[in-house]
Amino acid sequence: MHRRFLVTVIVEPDDGKYHAYCPGLRGVHADGETPEEAMANARDGALGTLRTRLRHGDPIEEGPDLRIIEGDLEQPSSAVHGERVVLSA
Repeated sequence: MHRRFLVTVIVEPDDGKYHAYCPGLRGVHADGETPEEAMANARDGALGTLRTRLRHGDPIEEGPDLRIIEGDLEQPSSAVHGERVVLSA
């Protein structure tokens, strides 16, 4: 069974490109030529981190930038909502 998470992704300009990071997931950083590419790359990094933590039984600490979502979602599990991303891991 998949678990769903609401993860904050922040995208900032960085030397002519864009840098994205997830404050609720230490170590998840990405870049891209556009804000959308940086967001997509950070989403992929966050998903990989969450799946790895779940697989290895590592803790996933909830906070303002990372929430576990219980129950069904009306929107697709990989939809981007502004600076918040819903992921299914």
